[in-house]
Amino acid sequence: MKKRLSIIFIVFMLLILFTYAVTQEEGGPEEFPTSGSNTLGSATFTNQGPVKSGSATAGTTITNTGTGYKFSPTLTSAITTSGAQLSNCRDAFISNGGDITASSCNYFSFDSIQLGDSSNLNFQATDTLTVDSASRMLIESPVKIYIENIGRSVFNFKDNKLQSFEISMKEKNTTYLMRNPIALQQGRFAEIETFKDTDSDGLADSFEGANGLNANSKDTDGDALTDYEEIMKYPTDPKKADIMQQWHNQRASAISFS
Repeated sequence: MKKRLSIIFIVFMLLILFTYAVTQEEGGPEEFPTSGSNTLGSATFTNQGPVKSGSATAGTTITNTGTGYKFSPTLTSAITTSGAQLSNCRDAFISNGGDITASSCNYFSFDSIQLGDSSNLNFQATDTLTVDSASRMLIESPVKIYIENIGRSVFNFKDNKLQSFEISMKEKNTTYLMRNPIALQQGRFAEIETFKDTDSDGLADSFEGANGLNANSKDTDGDALTDYEEIMKYPTDPKKADIMQQWHNQRASAISFS
């Protein structure tokens, strides 16, 4: 009887060891260390600290610093609780609040912006993103812009949406392209100069010139409605003052424009 129990116990332990080995080989789920460091086999992780999902290759060390998690040498991929996505980031640190720093990242995205091969990335969750350089940058909205080889750049967010950005260029005498949101050819990229808006009325100079509007005046026909309002909001002619002005003046106190 004892011999039979011993055999059963040995078989049971072998099954446990086999299952563990297969899990490690296939990159089974891992838990982040509650303190100190943990060196992984090839692994995936889900809902661990500030990371909703991610993966790391064998030999990656995760260190719990108390304020977040450091991945060395490389974090293969991750989607954070703040909504950022990243892959192949060296010396990455993700704070408990979702802030991210990395000496380099093959890919990073948040909201409408995507960066490739960025260096010294610093993301303050849902607030500010800075990089020293990136081999490519794509902004999907509100204006579609694609630029290669940018230098130090800053991107500002509000309510998780891109609000403004400052981009420096690493190379001189280079043509950079962006999609003009109000142009005759919506489906094509145009030089940035095409998006110039001298009178700041929301209509590009190229659009106003092509449609006989005054690019130096927000209100070509002087009827108290801007060219933008007559193009985008009302069924009126921006080159001809009309009865819409009277309606607008009568209802102005009850109308809110955004």
